[in-house]
Amino acid sequence: MDFQDKEKNLESLLEDGLVQTIKSIFHALSSRRDLSPNEDTTALFRYLIRIVSSSNPNHNGAVESLQKDGTLQILIKLNCRGEIELERYWANRIIEGKNDLTQFPYYGNYVLLTKSELEQMQKYMDLDGKRLLFVGSGALPLTAMMFKQQQPSLDVRCIDKDAEFVRLSRALLSKLGISYLPIFIRDIANLDYGIQSMLSTSDVVFIAALV
Repeated sequence: MDFQDKEKNLESLLEDGLVQTIKSIFHALSSRRDLSPNEDTTALFRYLIRIVSSSNPNHNGAVESLQKDGTLQILIKLNCRGEIELERYWANRIIEGKNDLTQFPYYGNYVLLTKSELEQMQKYMDLDGKRLLFVGSGALPLTAMMFKQQQPSLDVRCIDKDAEFVRLSRALLSKLGISYLPIFIRDIANLDYGIQSMLSTSDVVFIAALV
């Protein structure tokens, strides 16, 4: 066996190890009926994030393998559920005065991400005085809040189809003393007069990743 064959075998072993690690996390998460934050669930999601955000040369092969057997698609849905529960949990804690907004685990990530997203939008239009419709703002409308904070002249409006999330986000904004971010119960899939009016009067429509 020459060096190239040995290298390919090693890559295959490393790739298989990565796939098995991700699958073990997948099975641990999928066995839980409730993905609300607790010590074990949070540790699993953090481990998963650490894996996918690392510069592992075997990522592409592992992703392809996980796609073929359907694991990846279900894992993405589990991650979405987990993020929704995380936002709900932290919205309630902030409303109850148990935590400050800046203590949200990914607050720093949101600061950097919204800065990058605004810079990308600025490449296509001057956002000064423009109207942005944020679709799917959720229980913790952090991205929408930071859009407004980082670009004060931007008129930001939010919609979400989930009445509980709208109630929580409004209570959160009230707790934080924020009055510049109106949030409405609307379903973007239902093109009624209200949605059509919002769309026609918006310069930018931003759709959240979980929608």
